[in-house]
Amino acid sequence: VVGATGSGKSFFTGLVLKRMIEGGEELSVIFLDHNRSFRRLVKSQRGNYVELDSSALSKNEIIDPIVALDQVGVISGVEFADLGVNEKKAAITSILSQLETFLRVRESSHPIYVVLDECWNFLRDEPVLVQRAFREFRKLNGAVIAITQSVSDFVTTQTGQTIFQNAPIRILLRQGEDLASFRG
Repeated sequence: VVGATGSGKSFFTGLVLKRMIEGGEELSVIFLDHNRSFRRLVKSQRGNYVELDSSALSKNEIIDPIVALDQVGVISGVEFADLGVNEKKAAITSILSQLETFLRVRESSHPIYVVLDECWNFLRDEPVLVQRAFREFRKLNGAVIAITQSVSDFVTTQTGQTIFQNAPIRILLRQGEDLASFRG
């Protein structure tokens, strides 16, 4: 999902996933959040929303929202905004690895959606793990949704191009950049 600041990327994504659950789709969702875009949605659904800081990392609090995904209809979230650059990178590495392990060993089989808010942060900090998530999670009945502000995040890097190629659905909202340079 790509759109300029204020175009409704996070609202749109959250609304679609919430309505899928309310409509009876058997799935669960985890939002990997930057700047608390999904906190209100997760809390309104009585989900587990962990706002990471240094102490949360040392206590391994990331695991709780992941384990909850084994039940159908769960919406959970993890917030990264309060971490420093190195802590954020370590947390992203940890949670993407934990999610892959969880998807491989879980007892349930319903789809689990992993939403990467401000995906450019993930692409910058862990491009290999993000690429792997897009390629591998679907084989484990998982789906990754990338939310970002610029089409260039997907077309100017090898990892971005891999994501774009492996995304069966691409949603472009109002763009804040001239897309002419991406024609080819």
